[in-house]
Amino acid sequence: FAPLPHGRNMAKICFVTYEIHPTNRGGCGVLLHHAAELLLRDGHEVAFLLAMPRHEFERFDRVDRLTFSNAHHCRAFHLDELAGDVGLSMDECPVSSMRESVRFARAVENLLAREHFDFIEFFEYCGAAYHALARRLFGVGALGQTKAVLGTRLHNSLELIDAVGSTRYLDRSRAMLYALEHG
Repeated sequence: FAPLPHGRNMAKICFVTYEIHPTNRGGCGVLLHHAAELLLRDGHEVAFLLAMPRHEFERFDRVDRLTFSNAHHCRAFHLDELAGDVGLSMDECPVSSMRESVRFARAVENLLAREHFDFIEFFEYCGAAYHALARRLFGVGALGQTKAVLGTRLHNSLELIDAVGSTRYLDRSRAMLYALEHG
């Protein structure tokens, strides 16, 4: 990281994710584990906003998180605690990934109300990050006012993954995600 405003050299980073190694499986979780280890070793602060079952979150927070270098600079937050119920019915928002995107945006806004971050990294711009990025773009709420850099990690488009992977199904939700990716 380049020197930050106000003479600080250490960054405060939040990763938004469903996965974190070794708590649960997934390549992105392995990537984030190693990225966090390197960042923590260099003295940065790292937080995770985790969307996972409560028992996995507790395991990460109470056991696995403590294995990081400088674990006292690593914290975890649970999506359900920060997002709550967004009050969208299936009729109002029939696509589950869009409801989750609203939940992620609300959770990050609630987190920003009590924490400052220099960088907040989401996975997939068309799902989890969509509403957060839209709120930032249009200057709405805490996401519209934060100085934090919002970033996304894109390992591949869902359309490409589905074209060569085993998922290969197309329903209304998937078609909407493809359209968002194209947009």
